[in-house]
Amino acid sequence: MITVDGVVLGAGDVKNRYAFNEMTVQRVNHIDAYNSDAVAAVEVTVTYVISPDGCINVHVQLTALSDSVIERYYGLQSRTFKSTKTIRMSSVEHKARSYFESADATTWEMDVFDRYWVAVNLEPTGLGDFSYCVDKPHAFNLSYGKTYFNLINNAECPVSKGSSVEWSGSYVFKGPVNDVSAVQDAVMKETKVTVPMGVVERYIECGNILSY
Repeated sequence: MITVDGVVLGAGDVKNRYAFNEMTVQRVNHIDAYNSDAVAAVEVTVTYVISPDGCINVHVQLTALSDSVIERYYGLQSRTFKSTKTIRMSSVEHKARSYFESADATTWEMDVFDRYWVAVNLEPTGLGDFSYCVDKPHAFNLSYGKTYFNLINNAECPVSKGSSVEWSGSYVFKGPVNDVSAVQDAVMKETKVTVPMGVVERYIECGNILSY
């Protein structure tokens, strides 16, 4: 479901261009347990709230459809682009496509398109308090280009049927937001496809270069 300033968009509206104060994107997924017979065990509701100031707030709720135990869960991730060279974590600069980890990180930053930065921030509430991450790094980067928070690891998180656990965070896109043509050139270089100007403007305004 996508809403723009409180108005729900229809299926034919999502390709249109909108000026907005707030856009909300919500997606619901069902996750099977590895030891079940293809029966969904957890419902995951992901909500993105996007504002024109370059911030994407993320909230994720995991609701048990049957009595469940979550053994491992990584949340609030980012992926590097070809242009990404540096990831700053716990006041240390690391090479983007290398393994590194942090025992206590709650945020990291990475460069994109050689002139912009994205800050990835985890709120210290819900699973973000790392109660279920025991003797493991709070965040880590892998050489194939993804960075993760380690929300459940080395501790079981029981969730009874109908109950939920949740976490929140944000992506903040930083840079010279008026330089549309430069971003368009950078995006085309990364993707090797023609990118409509409207899409580029949304990249600038919303930091829409990340994946959950």
